[in-house]
Amino acid sequence: MERYFITGATGFIGKELTRKLTGMQMQVHALVRNPEKLASLNSPYLKLFKGDITDPESVEAAMEGCTGVFHLAAWAHSSATDPEIFERVNVNGTGNILAAAMKNGIRKMVFTSTAGTFGVTDAFTDANEESSKPENYDTDYARTKRAAELLCEEYYRKGLQVVTVHPTRVFGPGVMSESNAVMKIFDLYSRGKWRVIPSDGKTYGNYVFVGDVVNGHLLAMEKGVPGEGYILGGENVTFNELFEAMGQATECRRKLIHIPYAVLWLFSETLNLVSKVSGTSPLITTAWLRRYLQHRRLSSLKAVSSLGYSVTPLTDALRQSHEWLKSGKLYDDRKQ
Repeated sequence: MERYFITGATGFIGKELTRKLTGMQMQVHALVRNPEKLASLNSPYLKLFKGDITDPESVEAAMEGCTGVFHLAAWAHSSATDPEIFERVNVNGTGNILAAAMKNGIRKMVFTSTAGTFGVTDAFTDANEESSKPENYDTDYARTKRAAELLCEEYYRKGLQVVTVHPTRVFGPGVMSESNAVMKIFDLYSRGKWRVIPSDGKTYGNYVFVGDVVNGHLLAMEKGVPGEGYILGGENVTFNELFEAMGQATECRRKLIHIPYAVLWLFSETLNLVSKVSGTSPLITTAWLRRYLQHRRLSSLKAVSSLGYSVTPLTDALRQSHEWLKSGKLYDDRKQ
């Protein structure tokens, strides 16, 4: 029987993947810093190991006896009071997972990177897995995730059967963390508390339902070609189109105001100054603001044709998300 080791099981995508695996009666070893965050799963197929991916010993202990690895853990925040944490978690931590997988003779590993490692596009062209990647990145998150991708390539050349997946902007029911930012905005929109659209609203991004991304991980483990990467995305839409879809899903179109880039930039700079004085992380950095106001169109055609990956239409995904928000049957870890 397959037994999977998973990191990042308390995160947005990771928790939904863990829920899916245990629901399929798959044995799962989850390495977590805080086991209480998975208490709601309460599955006989889930075994928790307290530890951290930056600690090689806890990684090896939790991975022992497993046949496959899903590595999702990362420092996915826009900033950090400790700038070294991006390197320590995203690069060194991934190195620890790869080394342990090699040592334990893991059959196959799926590494969760990000579509953020692909470059800026124009308003008409989709990036794909063959697109060249930038030499430099605006954010520490994208930079260190790209470094982790290169580590995976190095271990593949050593013989480890590792596949990389690149989720785009993921949203849907589940943990309401920074990684689920679109859902946070949608929640505010549905309650009439979101009234702005960035700049002229014509910037493209790719938005994907969390259930599709979870299925994409399973398909990558089952059918993914080692050494290859797969973009797990949804629809390419502008901000204007995204909020129009939110209106359709909620059957309540809000009157929204376009906020010029200069005003947004001044706001983010003010937040950065406040954070430096207070010693906290800013809500959004100017680098992240710049990224969200660049066209980032992506194609999932490779995953669709090679893995059997499928995309839930944006409005349908938002309707399901809206029903979850309204249901009152929210996961007890919604605000973790």
